[in-house]
Parts: sequence; C-alpha cells; structure tokens
Amino acid sequence: MRWRTTLTAITGFVILMIATAWLTAPWWLAVVARDQFAGYGFTVKAIEIDRVGLHGSRLARLHIRQSSGDIEADIDTLSLTYSLSRLLSGQLDGLSIANLQLSLHPASQKTDAGVVLFAPAALMTAVPVDRIEISKISMRRLDSEGTLLQELAGKAHLQEGILAIELGEPYGENPLQARFTMDEKGALQALLRRGDREMLRIDTVVREQAGQLSIKGELQAELAPLDREARQWVELPDYQLRGNLHASWSGHLPTNRPVDAQTVRTLLHFTATVALDAEAVTAKESHALLLNSTIDYERGSGSWSIADNSRLVLASGRQHTRFTPASAAGTFALHEYGWHFGINQSAALHASNLQLDDLSLNKGSLKLLQPLKLTLVDEKPVQLETPASITVQAPQIRSGKNSIYTSSIRVDLHAGALTSPRGNFSLQGLRLATDSLTLPDSALTGSFDLSHDPATASGKLESRDNNIRLKWQLTHLLDDRRGTLNYTLQPLSLGPDGFDISRLTGGKDEYALQSGQVSGKGTLSWRGSKREWQLHNRSDIDVAALQGFYKSNTFSGLSGHLMMGVGEQAINLSSDNLVVGEINTGIPVRNLSMRTDVSYPFKGPAIILISRLQADALGGHISSEKIDINLKRSSNPFVVRLDRLDAKQIAEIQAQEGLYADGTLDGTLPFDWTKNGIRLIQGRLTARDPGGVIRYLGSESIRSLAASDQMTKMALDILSDLRYWKLDIGVDADQSGQMMLHIELKGKNPGYENGRPVEFNFNIEQNVLKLLYSLRMADEIGGRLEKRMQKKLQKQ
Repeated sequence: MRWRTTLTAITGFVILMIATAWLTAPWWLAVVARDQFAGYGFTVKAIEIDRVGLHGSRLARLHIRQSSGDIEADIDTLSLTYSLSRLLSGQLDGLSIANLQLSLHPASQKTDAGVVLFAPAALMTAVPVDRIEISKISMRRLDSEGTLLQELAGKAHLQEGILAIELGEPYGENPLQARFTMDEKGALQALLRRGDREMLRIDTVVREQAGQLSIKGELQAELAPLDREARQWVELPDYQLRGNLHASWSGHLPTNRPVDAQTVRTLLHFTATVALDAEAVTAKESHALLLNSTIDYERGSGSWSIADNSRLVLASGRQHTRFTPASAAGTFALHEYGWHFGINQSAALHASNLQLDDLSLNKGSLKLLQPLKLTLVDEKPVQLETPASITVQAPQIRSGKNSIYTSSIRVDLHAGALTSPRGNFSLQGLRLATDSLTLPDSALTGSFDLSHDPATASGKLESRDNNIRLKWQLTHLLDDRRGTLNYTLQPLSLGPDGFDISRLTGGKDEYALQSGQVSGKGTLSWRGSKREWQLHNRSDIDVAALQGFYKSNTFSGLSGHLMMGVGEQAINLSSDNLVVGEINTGIPVRNLSMRTDVSYPFKGPAIILISRLQADALGGHISSEKIDINLKRSSNPFVVRLDRLDAKQIAEIQAQEGLYADGTLDGTLPFDWTKNGIRLIQGRLTARDPGGVIRYLGSESIRSLAASDQMTKMALDILSDLRYWKLDIGVDADQSGQMMLHIELKGKNPGYENGRPVEFNFNIEQNVLKLLYSLRMADEIGGRLEKRMQKKLQKQ
C-alpha cells in the first residue's frame, strides 16, 4: 500500500509543478522576453501576456524602446502560433500583430557598432517565422518635446518568401504611399508615390554567392515632388528643387562580417554612375546643375570622372554664371589614417560671366599643369602631397569702369597644407586701366608663404619696356589681422628714350613729363577688425630735373624730396625743399624754392601750406613767408613781397609799341584766396631812388590823334623822355583776373619846357589772365616756328 501512496504523492507533485509552471508561464515568459530584447539593445517598458498555450500564445501589449532612445515601438495584440516540435527547434508557424506604432525621436547619440549584412535569401532563412502579418502600422515623427510632427499608417506581411511593407498617409485624395518588398531570391524594391505619380523608385538585387554579397541596382527620382514631400519631414533651404536623378551601382562585399571601416576599405568592390539634371529655384535666383559622373572603387583605391557635358549655371536676375569642366578625372584611395584624392593633369574648369561682388569676368579658365594630389586626415588640414602647378586665364577683370588685363596667370604650389599654402606666382601681360590711369603691360612675379604667422610674400613688378621696376615685400599677422607692404620704385627715367608718364593717364595733350627721373619707396599698412579695415600709407618720392608742361604752362628743373601719406581721412603731401628751375605761365619765374604741406581730405576741400617761398622773376626777387590756404575758411589772406623788379621787363610784358622803361621797383601784393577764387587787394609797387626813365613814342594811331589833339600831343612830348624820381603803382584784381592799375608818376623831360617838373595820375584796366594767355600763346607759336625752322635747316 505504501508504493501506491508514494506513486500518488509523486504524481500529485508533478501535476502541481506542471500546473504551477502553466499558471506562471506569463511571468517567466515576460522575464525571458525582457532578457532577449536587452540583448538587442532594447528596454521593455511594458509587457502584458494574455495567455500561453500548447499551440499558440498572445500578448496583449508589448512596449519597447531602443536604449539610445531613438526608436520606440508599441504593439497591440501580438499573436504567436506554433507546434511544440517546431517551437523546440526555434521555429514559429505564424506571427500576427493587430497594431504596431513606431515613434521616431531626435537622435541622442551615435553608435560605432558594425552592421552584419545578409543576402535576402539568408535573411529569410534566418527569420524563425513562416508567416508574419501586421494588420496596422502607425509611424509617428516627434520633436524633442514629444509633439507629433508627421504620421503614416500601413501594414506588413511575410508570406511565401516575400516580405512586403506598405506605409502611407491615412487621409487625403492623393495620399503619400511608400512600399518596400523583398523576396528570398534577392530582389529588393522601394517605391514612393503620391496618388498615381511615382517620385522615387529603387530596384536592387542582392545575392550571396561563394561567400560574397553582390549588389546591383538603380535609382530613379523626380526631384520636384520629392522635394515637396521632404520639406514636411525635415527643414530645407528656401530653394525649390526640380529635375531628375538617375543612378546605378554594382558591387560585392564578404557576408556575415561586421561592416566597419576596415571591411569597406579593404574588401569592397563598387562601381556607380550618376546622371543628375537638377535646378534649384527661388523667387530671385535659379541654379542649374547637369552632372554625369562615374566612380570605381576596388580594395582601397578607385577612380572618378565627370563628363565634359556637365555644367553648373548660377542665375541671379540677368546675371548667368556658367561653369563647365574639361577632362575632369582623378583617383582616390582609402587608408586607415585618412584618404587620398587626386585630380589628373590637364583637368580644367571653364567659367563665363563670373561675378564676385563688384568684380566681373566675362570668360576665364583654370587648368592643372600636373596632377593635384591631396591627403585628408581627420582633424588635420588638407595636405598637398606633391608640388602642383595651375594656370589661370582671365583676360579681362572689370570693376565698374576699371579693368585689369592679363595674358596669363600661373601659380606653383609647394607640398604642404593646402589651407596654408606656399609657392610662387606669375602674372604676365598685366595692365590696369581706369578712367584716369592706365598702367603699361607689366609682369608681376613673386613668392608667398602662408604656412606660418605672419604670412609673407615678396616679388617685383616690371613693365615690358623695363622702365618701371618695383620691388615689394608683404607681411601679414593672421591672428592680429594687421600687416605691412614695403615697396621700392627703382629710378625711373622719363622722356622720349624713357618712360612717358602721360601714358598712365591718357593726358598727352593736356600735360606731360618730358624728361627727368623719379624714384621712391614706401610702406602700406593695414589693420582689420570685425567691422572695418584701416589703411595707412607713407611714401618717400625723389624727383630730379623734371621737365614738362600742363596745358600751355611749362616747367623745368623740378627737383626735391616728397613725402606722401594716406590716412583714414586724407592724403597728405609735403616737401622740406621743393625746387623748380623755371615755371613759365607767360611770365618766366625762375629758381623757385619752397616748403610745402598739402592735405587732400577724402571729404571736404584741400588744405595748402607754403612757407619760405623764394623765386626770381622780372629781373627781381619774389618771396612769401607763409601762404596758408584752407577753403573751409571764407577768407585766406597772404602777402607776396617783390624786390628789385626791373621796370624794363615789366614794360615788355605790356608789349606796347614804342614803350621803353628802366628802373627798379619794390612792393607788396596782398592776396585773399576765397571759395570764389583769388583776389588782389591794394597791392603797391614803388620805384627805388633815384628813379628811372620812361620813353613812350606811341603807336601810329596815338600819334595820329596827337596831331589833332593838344592834350595828347603834350602827353607824348613829356613821355618821350621822362626822367622820373617817383613811380607808385596801386594794384587791385578780382577773381576773374580783371586788374585795375592806379599809376602816380613824377619827373621831368629835359627837352620839354626846360625840364619843368610834371606829375601824371592815370588808371589802366585790363584782364591779366587774358594778357598772360596771349603771352603764352605768343611764346608757344614762336617755339613751334623755331622748331620747324630747325627741322628745315637740318634737312638742308
């Protein structure tokens, strides 16, 4: 009887254990599920198991979230069907989900974990379910605060070796629809359409053969509708995209290995072609890109090319800038420490209608004379592996009415950091043309080094005729945003056998420097801030024996040392001793010397200060201690002293027929320079003792008048040989040059009434500017006649 009792107890215990296990199955199944999901990087936030049976189980709810917090899934009513024999081998008969809701959160962190790739056939085999049915999928996109931004709904099923997932908008007449299919033969297809209009299609075949995962596929995209849809999910620039994209690719990679940088770099074989015809449009701009490119990669290295029919057009208003490549191809290589990128020799980029701020280039090009090889390493500047040479064709660069012309530009780069390069450059056929200045054809050559702080450059500028030779040296402190440019102008000879400076300004008929020599040196400095740049310049200019003319005024023997400075508000010129051999404005002025200080403000009138003025004219001496002109003032008075002027030369200026005079005059001429011009106020000339002689026989018309007029006859008789002991001349002149002379004369004529003393008071009015002009014209005509006679004599 005891064995029956024992058997009954054992049977009861087994039944109790089985009942306990069956009743607690939801609990231990939840524990197993939590552990399994944790292995895949998910946290189970909620799990509710309705029942566990011999042939099926059902979960009322499963709520999981990725540990990084990026993806969250909430499943309602998940049903599993199985047999005990298949369940023991890890296989399920079926899986169905009534509702799957996915939520996408902003990414909180990045992962560097590798990804294992499977061929679809292997992936289908690895899925331990014969049939999967998801009746409803809800996909939501949330912002950082959990607010719903976008929602899609769909379904999914796996049956007879075909996996299909469909998503779309749950509302609207032409809803957005997305479909993804994958079969066990390796075919993958992704479609995106709105209504009947297909905007994206990807067809790919992925197969595993002999341990290699081979991939071959193509992509077709219509950019305009795709751009509109993308803007609902992500924030994009204001440009609206149009056009089409076609891409195809093929490649292979080992299977069942983590896809990390090492695997891709060393084992990937890949070929791709891209054909893009796109346009980005705004209300004011339209940019078009036509790109046909190929890429080939195999085991760490590859090649690339861009077809010559590719182009980029940037349009803004009426401005259309166009870039087109030529022979654009090269190589690249991936290494553990970085990657190499190369552009082949003869690769070129052509540009037309290029506009950069106020600079414009009608046509230009850039071409490599040797391969360009670059190395890119994380957190390090791009390195130029070997020296490179680049030529630039920019025949004419415009800035408003100004132009810079070049015949060729060449840049030779040394190996090193491309962002801080070193090298040499050469600009040939350089010519600058502005409204008021034209520089002759020149060559600008030099070297530069931007690899350290301060950056440096040096070189020279030489005109084609070798008359202009300028050396320069530049230093710039990158961190402080300040620098200097030192330059030296080698002695420049002017004249027929040298350099004609009038070519610079096109003023050959107005003025010219006909001979002499100019040299100089200077420093241009700058300092920058976030708001503006400040420029300063100081130049020392030496001139020697300059000769030339301005309109009908001539000068010669101009020599001296000039100091020029350019500041924030004005250009300043000064000279301690400026000397001019002769200035002829109708009255020759010789041996002129003075100290000058001139300021030309960028805004407002000029300020002129002349001191220690000394000159010889009319047989005497001219001087002034100080001439201070500031046109901001309404009045700028100054005084010119006259000493030992020769009365004979003064009389000759008048060019009166039958007039002769001698004697010596002293005086002062008070001037006032106003905004309206120069006035002469109450000037005075006085004859020195013992006086002099005036002989005036009169012109033919005056003598005819004297024959019938007694007063005129008496005046001519007295002035025919007047020995004067007093001659006072009062002088006034207005801004137009109209001069009034008041003459007081006392003396006697020995042949008139036994030398009785006489006194004359009379006024003379004339325009001194017209007088000087007539004298200059007479000199000019005489000079031209003299030159012609000399030429005729030389021919004889």
